[in-house]
Amino acid sequence: MNDPCRWSNLFGHCQWTNFSDYKVIVINNREKLENHVSCTDFPDINFSTHTLLLAGGAAPSLVENIRVDFYKNSKNKYTMILAFDLTGLTMIDRWVVAILVPKIVDKSIVDLDLDIW
Repeated sequence: MNDPCRWSNLFGHCQWTNFSDYKVIVINNREKLENHVSCTDFPDINFSTHTLLLAGGAAPSLVENIRVDFYKNSKNKYTMILAFDLTGLTMIDRWVVAILVPKIVDKSIVDLDLDIW
């Protein structure tokens, strides 16, 4: 799957909470979404057909652009690839990426592969 739906900011008024750096969180229901995202007006996600994947971390420089790919490797095993373009400004930059993908099971393993330029 080369073109997952990207949600960079959930309409601009939500905050990501409760996530571990450099791990992918598989979100398959509203309760888990509310545990990881603080929002006044949650977007409508059909969790019967889609899964929200959330990943975050820090980069050694300001992030200018993030490209996302998502692949199925085998049954219940996937890879989320994030390619970063950095500005070269020497300051730590926190990043968070969320994508909607076709439904995967809660116990799926999603590896995170970072490609920093």
